[in-house]
This record gives sequence, structure tokens and C-alpha cells, in this order.
Amino acid sequence: MNIAEVAKKVAAIVSHIHDDEVAHILEDDLHVEVLEAIAEGRCADPAGCAHEALKTLGLTFSRWYA
Repeated sequence: MNIAEVAKKVAAIVSHIHDDEVAHILEDDLHVEVLEAIAEGRCADPAGCAHEALKTLGLTFSRWYA
């Protein structure tokens, strides 16, 4: 995993910002995926990937679970 891959996933979340539930699911999935990649040593730049993934926290959509 690299920063460009994470940025692409962040962009996908932005493209679903009109659908809170989908955006939230994608955000959760991304955060887990980045953490797993870091833990398993599959991340080229762990700090950079984490920083990129955390940008989703600045997006405005409702985060809730049904």
C-alpha cells in the first residue's frame, strides 16, 4: 500500500459524500485496511499512509451505525 492508493480511496469516499452510510462504511474500511497494511509491513510509508487516511475525518458527513 502506498500514499497514492490511499488517496484514491479517500477520493472514493468524497465521491460518496452525499450518501452518509456508504461514506461511513468506506471510511471505516479504509482505516482498517491502512492499519492492517502497517501492522503487516505492507505499507511503503506508514506515517504518510496514515496521514492520508486520516484526512477523511475532516469530511462532513454523518457517522452513525444502524
